[in-house]
Amino acid sequence: MNKIERNIHDYLPLNRKERFFTGTVLPQIICSDNFKNLSLFFELIPDFPGGIEIRPDAYNNNILFFTEYSLKESLVEENHKKKFNGNYDTKDTPDAIILITEPQILLVVIEAKMYSNASAEKINEQLRNQKWIIDELREIHSISAENIFHIAITPAGMIRHRSAINEPLIYWEDILHKYKDLLTNNYFYETLSIAISKFDNLKSQSGGLTYGKNMDEKISGEVIVELHKKGNKFIVGRGGGISGDQLRTDLQKGGWKSFEYEVNYSQTIPVNRNWFTSEQFVKAVESMESAQLAKATEEVKKPGFFSKFFNATTVTSKIEKELQPRHSDPWHFSHLGEEYFKSIASMLRAGNIDDAPINLVYIGKSGEPYENKRLGRNVNPNWAVVL
Repeated sequence: MNKIERNIHDYLPLNRKERFFTGTVLPQIICSDNFKNLSLFFELIPDFPGGIEIRPDAYNNNILFFTEYSLKESLVEENHKKKFNGNYDTKDTPDAIILITEPQILLVVIEAKMYSNASAEKINEQLRNQKWIIDELREIHSISAENIFHIAITPAGMIRHRSAINEPLIYWEDILHKYKDLLTNNYFYETLSIAISKFDNLKSQSGGLTYGKNMDEKISGEVIVELHKKGNKFIVGRGGGISGDQLRTDLQKGGWKSFEYEVNYSQTIPVNRNWFTSEQFVKAVESMESAQLAKATEEVKKPGFFSKFFNATTVTSKIEKELQPRHSDPWHFSHLGEEYFKSIASMLRAGNIDDAPINLVYIGKSGEPYENKRLGRNVNPNWAVVL
């Protein structure tokens, strides 16, 4: 125990508020030595361009760094009122904004957590709700999309898998590791180190006595499948369990991909009837997809399936009398060629079409035919291919 930790123990309990860490501790670390060490933080951000010179000095400045930033509350001076929209919410403002003005505009928007009980679902929602400020700054300053970086910072113990967050996730532990050689014994660096070491003791507990007590976090069904296929084994929670109505509805309607399920990474055996293994979840998804594919294939094979998608009322004899295309017809589309329609039929799994010739291509209510491989421009969505 170092002297800082001893003094916290003896005199003042550690400040648990996130604003302390986002507004004081984080800037003191990453902007240390008059911004000379900021590039180390940028190295943690995926795809951030390297070699950017940061000039914090007053007369050659190219960086703005604001914490707890509310764009609406900041619009006071007339030149800003004229430039910005002004019709903004003050909610869901970022914890920090870094704007580099030269040689190109780069925008970093940060949402950070420390001891709150925020789930991946809540963090993703908060990140989505911050998009308005990014969109406004991008439009006002013509910032290219590849120069915008929206990131989250949490303890590793809060969000176990980075893929659970829809934007790049940096752990506080990553920052400690990155600045270790430079800032060991630095007051704010050591304060962050102490804060992380106390995470399990100081983190907020979820509301209620029972809800969420078995989960580590919430992640989407797509992330569950991804993690399981990478070899991770854990349990998943949904009311009613693997055979329950809630999961069945998720699978049938496709909501399982985005719905965020409770997960517990330390268990591999379900703790109660509402829980099941990640393997069971993946098998349920695969079984559902196989059943849907089989059903679709059978529907395609049924006589008259394609007739549901067009209204061709003319008889074959009339079609055969008009084999020459009318190139003036605005719906002529035979320029797409035989291979195009074969590929469409193949994707629909309409039997073995590899050796089947395309005899006629026709469209519209009149069923007027067009020769294959003739020039044309437009495609009527009301079309059919006769094999």
